[in-house]
Formats: sequence, structure tokens, C-alpha cells
Amino acid sequence: MRTNKTALILIILLIIFAFVSVFVVLYDINNKNKEDILFSVVKSNSQYVFDASNMDILCNTFNSKSFEGIVSKNIKNVDVIKSNIQKIQSDSALYARIKDNRSLLATYSTGEWILLIKTNINIKVNIQGYQGNFGNYHYISSSKFEKGYLNIVHNQYLSHIINSIANTSDFHIIEAAKLDDEQAWICHDFYFRENSMEILSLYCPAKKLNNDISSNYSTIIKSLASSKKSYLYTYQNNSAVSVFKADYLGNVADGGTSQVVDDNLSTPEDNTKPAGNQGAVTIIPDKPDTSTDPLALFATNSEIIAGPYYLNNHTNQQGNIIIQDSENILYFLTTTGSVKWKFNADSKILGDITEVDAYNNNKVQYIFNTASRMYLITILGDNVKGFPLKLPVNSQNQILLDFTDIDNFNLIYAGVDNNAYILKYNKSDLRLHAKIENIAKTTDMFNVVGSGKNQNFIAKGSDNTYTIYSLTGANVFTIDKSFTAGQNPTFFENKTNSKGAYICNDNQGRLSYISKNKPAQYTDFGEFGNENHFSYIDLTGDGDRDFVFADKNKITAYDKFKNVIFDDNINLSTIDVIECESFKNLVKFVVFSQKDKKAIVFTYNYQTKKLSKNTYSTTTCPDVTISNNLIVEKNHLYLK
Repeated sequence: MRTNKTALILIILLIIFAFVSVFVVLYDINNKNKEDILFSVVKSNSQYVFDASNMDILCNTFNSKSFEGIVSKNIKNVDVIKSNIQKIQSDSALYARIKDNRSLLATYSTGEWILLIKTNINIKVNIQGYQGNFGNYHYISSSKFEKGYLNIVHNQYLSHIINSIANTSDFHIIEAAKLDDEQAWICHDFYFRENSMEILSLYCPAKKLNNDISSNYSTIIKSLASSKKSYLYTYQNNSAVSVFKADYLGNVADGGTSQVVDDNLSTPEDNTKPAGNQGAVTIIPDKPDTSTDPLALFATNSEIIAGPYYLNNHTNQQGNIIIQDSENILYFLTTTGSVKWKFNADSKILGDITEVDAYNNNKVQYIFNTASRMYLITILGDNVKGFPLKLPVNSQNQILLDFTDIDNFNLIYAGVDNNAYILKYNKSDLRLHAKIENIAKTTDMFNVVGSGKNQNFIAKGSDNTYTIYSLTGANVFTIDKSFTAGQNPTFFENKTNSKGAYICNDNQGRLSYISKNKPAQYTDFGEFGNENHFSYIDLTGDGDRDFVFADKNKITAYDKFKNVIFDDNINLSTIDVIECESFKNLVKFVVFSQKDKKAIVFTYNYQTKKLSKNTYSTTTCPDVTISNNLIVEKNHLYLK
């Protein structure tokens, strides 16, 4: 009998050891650079655990009007906690040293509490409670600090806590609750804007969760119901995620940077809210449901409005995909459709997302702009320090970048006031460098010609003339009025002959040679409509660039001797975009019509000298890789 009991005890100990080992591995994988401090304060009688990226956010949030109902009604000894916080804040020298340090506040149903601040200094203010050090933290608590423990009933919630603390939001709350009559924890991640906040909450399990906030399990969500802007949830695989958006009555520091611009610049009325300096949601329980079409790679809850963008990633060989939905949420996906993180931009992305190496260390970041802001984010979805940048005048189009590194680059774009702006960014200082007046309206990025120190950009004036400018705004020359541009002119540095410094397509699809102080010269390549598009690329691998013209009826490629390389029909009512991508022995042309909601992908193999064509129904312009085409239909992303 005793032998059986001994064996049973050994089995139990082995199970506990296995569980702890798995937990430690999971925790280590997800938090290589984080300490085990959070798990030291989570106990079976935990009520709330507030985890903030810095002391300033913790204090401001805990004392804000939005959280007054939660704090005053649900936390015992709240007056003592607030008094201690106020005393710490009143010591300006002390607070200046610790306000940027990670901080935690745990409260318990017994009335106990503990405040931890990541610092190695002693706090000498007259506080109530005990003080001491634990690891790299200084603690203030209602009683002598004892390391917490995780009750076995909470095993199923470990992954949620791990997910929550691995997220890059500035503020987390782990809340004790009853889910489906079981004791559980709900993990909330907070993302603060200027006057609003978004709360991503992870539940497990929560089969009865619904959009009626009155039946929500969380006292936090219930207490904020009066300030609700929207509330959504999804339930899948025994897990639930809710997204709660509300007005925020408080003052959370966002770590932003001041920007100096020309005093004469006026910013148009802007009703959007900036994203602040917070990061993205890096982990969610699962990708959104694609059951409406099992062939879809990924599906969002609202229509996809920008992307897909296929991007390189220095940590893998497969690359990643970004899309943006009508809620202005960016999804960072693997090529198998799994979500790595989400990111809230203030409005729609204009143009493309550009890959940069901001720190010159062979690591990729992504830069893009909306009408009012420029973003620079890492592959983890975090804003690079100092971003997003607020543009002094809203942009009509994608910003042209003259990028050196994170501390030194120029931004060039057409403002909504029909002036072009060249802004110089130097070590967090954004200043107006040059202003070019009377630019014609355009949704396209300024056309860049030349390379290196000879790089220039071309802008159309309100008088329909085209002028070539240096990247500092100097007027290089205005193109002779004999040049008759079509609706979609594209300029290139001439690499074929000496007839002109630059070449471009005109309103008849002719090749135009452009030089300073000379009338345009022309070479006729055939009949193409006023809306024709032009590409200048090596299609045959012989080192010489070839000429590709396309309009809504046809696409034709010629070599420098005007011999036809390939020719095919298009048959679209309009063409909004033509993009060209080169891969080894392949060149792909993507022709997209917003009106027809259709795209044609032409693939030319210069080794076999064959052209293939695929036509897709799509609501945004596709992106292509060497072997796949990324297609969007409303809220679904497909890999075809």
C-alpha cells in the first residue's frame, strides 16, 4: 500500500515537474529579454496586476478619470496606494530618475498590494508599507514581499499571460474573473491614443461572451461601458478575443518627439487621432476565421483597402505580407497566413511600403506614410523611436525618400495645398528645407530620375509644364513645352543612346527624348491611347534596356531596334496601375483596373521567350513573387 502511495506521489511530482519545465520553456521562448517578475506577483488571490512600460504610464493611468470606477470600487486600500504614488511623484528628483522605468502594481482580494519599480536606487520618501529589493526591482508593499505562485487551476491560462506580456503595448492588466463558472484570468492589452484607447482582451474559455457589455466577465470592460466607441469579439478554438474602443480621460505620455517646422506652414483640419509611440499587437490567439472561403490565405473582419505588400524580413527566407483593412489596422502575416502582429495606423497607407535599413546593421524596417503621418516600424511592429512623424501639411501621395540613415534623410511630397515640400529630418528634428509652389494635383509619388548624386525628381506644375528638381529643391530645368505628356508619364534616365538625357512616354505612346534647352524628339513605337503607361527594363538579359508600352487595349514590348519581344491583349475599361517586378529569368507586369476590379499578371520568361497571362478578380492591386501572386477580394487574401 505504501509502495502504491509512493509511486502516486512520484507520478504527481513528475507531472508538476513536466508542467513547470514546459512553462519555463514557453516563457523563455516568448520573453528572452524579460524577467520573471510578473509571475512573482501573480497569486491565486490576485485581483489586478497592472504592468506598465514605465512608471509615468502606470501613475497616470491608475489616477485617470477613466479608471476611477475600477480603482475606487474594486481595490481595497486604494487610498494608501494612491497616497504612496503621490508622495513618489512629489519628489521631483526621484520621479525624474524612475518615471521611465518599467513598473508593476499588484492588488489582491485580501487587501494586500505591491508596487515594483525596475530600479536599483532606494526610495527614501515617507511611504506607508514595507520596502525592499527583489531581483532588479525595488518594491513597496503592504507586507513583507513573498514570491507568488500559480495555482494548478490556472494552468490553462498560462499561455494567455505569456501572450499578454509578450505584446508590445505600453500597458497591461491581468484581471481575476469567473469565466463559465471557473476561476480564471483575463489579460488586457491597452493601446492609448490622444483621447481614446483600445483594449485587446484575451479570454479562455469564454463561450458566453457576446457584444452585450452588461454580460461581460470583466469589471474593467463593464466600468468603461459609458465611454464605449465600439466593442467586438471573436471566439474560436476555446479562446476569445475582444476589442474595446473607448474615450480616454487621462494623460498617458506617448514618448513622442517635438518637430520644428516652418512657422508659416498651416496644417489642414485633421480629425484623425495619431497612433502615438506605442507598438503593435504582436501575439493574438489565432488568425481570423477564413471559413467563408477555405481557399483564402487570410481574412479580415472588414474590407482590405491597402496591400497586399510582400516584404523581405532579415530573420527569415520566406518574407512577410502586410495588408490594411478599412479599420486602418495593418496585419503582418507569414506566407502561410498566420498573424504575427497587428498595428493601428491613423488612416489609409498612400502608395507602397518601403524597406529600409535605418541603422545600417543589415536589419529591415518598414517605412510608409498616410496623408498626415510618416511611420517607421520594425519587423516586430514597434514604432522606431521618434515616429510616427506628423507632417506639417497633409500629403496627396506617397512620400519620396532620400534616405541615408535613421538620423538623416529628406521627405519629398505634394501637399494638399498644391505645394511640394522637402523636409529634412536630422536626429529627431524635422524642418522645412524647401517649398515648391503651384504643383498640380497628383496621387502618384514624384518620379525619380538619375542615381547617386545626380538623382533628381520631376514634378508637374499647375501650368502643365514639367520641371526637374534636385532632391534639395533646386530647379535643374523645365522641360520644353513641345513635350506633350499623356495621363501617365513615366520618366527614366536614358541608357540607350545620346538623343536626350531623359526619356518618357507622350500622349500618343511615342518615346520622347528630353534634354535641357532643347525641344523634345520622338520615336514612334505604335499607336497607344492618351492613358498609356511606359516601362524601361531589360527583358532579354542582354544588358540593354527594352521598351514596354501598354494601354487599356494592349501591351507590347520592343527592343532598342523596335523589334517586338512580346505582344498581347489587355481589354480593360481603365488602367490605374502598372507595376513591373524582375526575378532571375522572369519579369512580371501587373496591370490593375479599379473600375473593373480586375488585374492581369503577364509573366515573360526570357530564357524560353514565352509570355503567359493570368486574369484575376481583385479589389486592390496584386503583389507578386517569383512563384506566387497575392490577390485580394474584399476582405480575403489569396495566394494564387
